[in-house]
Amino acid sequence: MVSAINLCQAQSAKNDLIILINGDSIRTKVVSVNDNEAIIDDGENKMDMYPDQVYRIYNNKKTKVYTPSYIQNSIELVKGSKPEIYRIKTTDRSDPTFAELIADGEIMIYYISNTNFAFGAGTGSRVGIGFTTIKSWFAIKKGSGEIILLKSSDDNALFKGNKQRAINLKRFLVDEPELHHAFDAEKKSVISSF
Repeated sequence: MVSAINLCQAQSAKNDLIILINGDSIRTKVVSVNDNEAIIDDGENKMDMYPDQVYRIYNNKKTKVYTPSYIQNSIELVKGSKPEIYRIKTTDRSDPTFAELIADGEIMIYYISNTNFAFGAGTGSRVGIGFTTIKSWFAIKKGSGEIILLKSSDDNALFKGNKQRAINLKRFLVDEPELHHAFDAEKKSVISSF
């Protein structure tokens, strides 16, 4: 597994790099990346790039790598899986969105942030209205297409799923002996480090 940050740092520090689906590359400045678009600026023009056009975005200033992904909007639970395993839907799949790529290799780790409209209890008789953001880290095993949730920001102190997630992660690492050994040797859950 290769750290996506190391890949980013290997690029030129002066420019960001975008690799297109067709293999062409663009050295430019990445202004911003959100779920549905990346804005780039070559010094003369600003341009929008969309997930279906891009293979990777290397943002050197932020040392982040972005890639198109179906994980945010198009995963489904594998029936009967315990601990929970997900797969990308084969039908009724939404368009890809950009996700931050944390690690690349046979096991890829993605960071996704979802912001949703929310209602909540306020003070007294008031109802609170606002937005809530849930941050999630997923791992996908390329060879099998299996996806596991590593951690979510909406887990609470009483959440008992970390043990199940650790079982899934250990199973993912069977083909990665060095990582598997490091996971076994770790006294606290690797998942908590995300």
